[in-house]
Amino acid sequence: AMPYLLRFKTGEKVYIDKLPFLIGKEEDKVDYGIPENNAVSRMHAEVFKRNKEYFIVDKHSTNHTFVDGQMVQKNVETKLSDGCKVRLADEEFTFHSF
Repeated sequence: AMPYLLRFKTGEKVYIDKLPFLIGKEEDKVDYGIPENNAVSRMHAEVFKRNKEYFIVDKHSTNHTFVDGQMVQKNVETKLSDGCKVRLADEEFTFHSF
């Protein structure tokens, strides 16, 4: 099954259908765009996979990326586990890998 991020605000399933998978405000530069949210950076964060595990990296966003409430450092790979909460600025998701 394809992993996805469940977007809290809209109930949308954002399928991670390519890797790396870039999320941000600038729609023509990312794989999933959030153009209506000014708190989200143009190229906010990237999800990628290594050894069957998924990770997220903050791409020098203005308002940060959080995993289960913890702010992740810029450019540091942070593991995503099934059911974890991912927040890009104030935009909330839950990660599902099964």
